[in-house]
Amino acid sequence: MTNGTGRVEIVREGDASGEVAELYGELRRLFGGFVPDVFKLVSTRPDMLGAFVAGYRSMFGGGRLPEEAKEVIALTVARVASCQYCTTAHDALLRLLGTDSTYADAVLNGALDDPAIPTGIRALAELATTITQHAYRITDDDLDRVRSHGWDQAQVLEAVWVACLFNAIVRLADTFGLRDLGELADDRIGVSSPA
Repeated sequence: MTNGTGRVEIVREGDASGEVAELYGELRRLFGGFVPDVFKLVSTRPDMLGAFVAGYRSMFGGGRLPEEAKEVIALTVARVASCQYCTTAHDALLRLLGTDSTYADAVLNGALDDPAIPTGIRALAELATTITQHAYRITDDDLDRVRSHGWDQAQVLEAVWVACLFNAIVRLADTFGLRDLGELADDRIGVSSPA
């Protein structure tokens, strides 16, 4: 165990054993060989890490919404919540999907009225914005507006699920001071991150 961001203890990948090692292995399979830093924030509690991995799978592992739509929701939540770490990560993931750069730039910059963003995706991003800023103000009309773009009930539920769980993730990252991708990599532990 080592002090990660200075605010929370983490289990380094090289020190992981038991359930944490198994979960880190699953994360490496999901993320092309590495364990994203945000998961390490709860690594001293295998039960929480397991719930976090399951939550990630429930958001991004299949479902009815296109992967691109989910990444737009995640990036929108991260941007609106001002989470530097999650904004950087999900901007990169959106672009890795092959998303047009004009479209990805518009989402990153919060220009949701940009014509490069498909109208159906825009409706989901606008809903994610409202959920992040003031979910208690969501009305039936807001949900009907999303459905009017062709999203069915299961897809709307999934979009809300992604936005809500992702709001928890950005707050976890920000609360524990996670800012830069790779900040908690074993080879970076003990190196102070740029301000």
